[in-house]
Amino acid sequence: MSSDSPASNRAIFYVDGFNLYNGLKEDSGKKRLWLDLVALAKNLRPKSNLVRVNYFTSPVAGAAESIRRQQHYQYALKTKYPKHIKIIHGRHEPRDVECLSCSATWQHYEEKETDVNIALSILQDAYSGAADDMFIISGDTDLLPAVRMAQAVDQKLFIAAAFPPARYSKAIQNELPSSFIIGDAKLRASQLPDEFKDGLTQKVYKRPPGWK
Repeated sequence: MSSDSPASNRAIFYVDGFNLYNGLKEDSGKKRLWLDLVALAKNLRPKSNLVRVNYFTSPVAGAAESIRRQQHYQYALKTKYPKHIKIIHGRHEPRDVECLSCSATWQHYEEKETDVNIALSILQDAYSGAADDMFIISGDTDLLPAVRMAQAVDQKLFIAAAFPPARYSKAIQNELPSSFIIGDAKLRASQLPDEFKDGLTQKVYKRPPGWK
């Protein structure tokens, strides 16, 4: 990773949860999903002043166990970092899908609002001067218009892309002053503890079975 920005700058990370989740699963199955997003931000930018990590995701639709697992993970993040992580939810919208050969139909759920939520957060922070550096954990080119506008708002703003595994984008690399792929060593070093307890409620958070 290369950067011309001072290491002590204020940094905000924007995590495209769906893009990250699918990249992690495609690259290494489920063993990196118990990811400590704040630790990852600090490991990627150890000398920066971390303002916050914005985590954009949508409540899953489907099996009850999947819903419980997602909620458990998000509660674990918020419990461990109440001041440094902000979770912004979109939604899943059902869509009927039909098989062209057999005419069978089923419902497929599509994630909605995440790109817009990320774009709005980037622009809000750019206008308010909340950060000197922005790091976008995503390989989604739909975010480029928001990046361009943020750079127009504040020409001194440094914006870099941190690509999840299997989510590299040449278009993003060509447009931003810096980009890099998050390596497995950083992911391995940025896992939540296998088990930890909330000191206030005494609730125990554990890595879900299968996420090892």
